[in-house]
Amino acid sequence: MESSIENYIPSPTDIKDGKTRKIFTGVPLDDSENSLVEQFIEYTRSNNIEVPDMILDDSRLALKFMLGAKGNVENAVKMMKEYLDWLPTLPVPESEVIDLLRRGLVYISGRTRKFNPLIIVNIRKVVDSKIDLDTLLRMQFFLLNWVKDNMLVPGKVETWVVIKDARGVGGTEMPIKLIKGMTAKFAIYYCHRIERSFVLNVPIMMNAVWKIVSLFIDAETLKKITIARSGWEQMLANLISPENLEEKYGGIIPNKEDDFWPFNRN
Repeated sequence: MESSIENYIPSPTDIKDGKTRKIFTGVPLDDSENSLVEQFIEYTRSNNIEVPDMILDDSRLALKFMLGAKGNVENAVKMMKEYLDWLPTLPVPESEVIDLLRRGLVYISGRTRKFNPLIIVNIRKVVDSKIDLDTLLRMQFFLLNWVKDNMLVPGKVETWVVIKDARGVGGTEMPIKLIKGMTAKFAIYYCHRIERSFVLNVPIMMNAVWKIVSLFIDAETLKKITIARSGWEQMLANLISPENLEEKYGGIIPNKEDDFWPFNRN
């Protein structure tokens, strides 16, 4: 798998599909994107706002914040400040989250056909764990930063796919506050990292929940999200080979019951 990634060349639509940019590192920006970065730089300079080099380097965080803020430079600067305030809380020690990782609330299940890491969230286990938002976020920070360091390839693969599985979760059990809290934080800390997000096996009342959660998600991200109670198998098959999918998702991998940690980078 690693050698395949080395040989992988993203297509133009893998780099930018319409208005949605997927690859930010080592690629030219278009005029509208360069304009957004210039607006960010001009605003911060004129208002004597310190901007670390990492915000303006080849990872293009300034552009990500401007896109996430829909071009509103003041909001983009607020995103930057919250992001910078968050960085000193990292890294999350393995010892802090290892028990949760071993229980498989959230785990990694290979890659998509285009090598995006595949992350599974078992909502039933999240509910049963009675986990609070701060603890859940800390576990997610550990996992997502591990993915960034070990599975993403700047300039080739910069996004991940998430399956949130609500199998066996009743409508009144859906952890709305947790979902809202995670969504709001990830939109800043992991801006433009989502390739696709599937929420599967949802209870009927999820439509009402989704209306609430969607208020915290920008329009471009909304296009990447699929919520389905049934009939989602072919969508996953088109995106992910059976060798990287568990049987319960239409693949050939036995359903994982243990060995969730340590992760496999392949």
